[in-house]
Amino acid sequence: MPIYQKHTEDSERVTCFMLAFMSLNLQNLYEYIDAHTIISHLKEMFEELNCVEQYKISK
Repeated sequence: MPIYQKHTEDSERVTCFMLAFMSLNLQNLYEYIDAHTIISHLKEMFEELNCVEQYKISK
């Protein structure tokens, strides 16, 4: 099996696992997006939430 094909199959498998453990809203949002992009978006989202929470605490 060529390396690229294995990488593609592994990426699809990871994406399916990630979607299986998400809420329905997030599943709908990320349904057609690859695993790497999902991770990047979730990281940004939680970093923003963390900044907002830290700001609220510091007041």
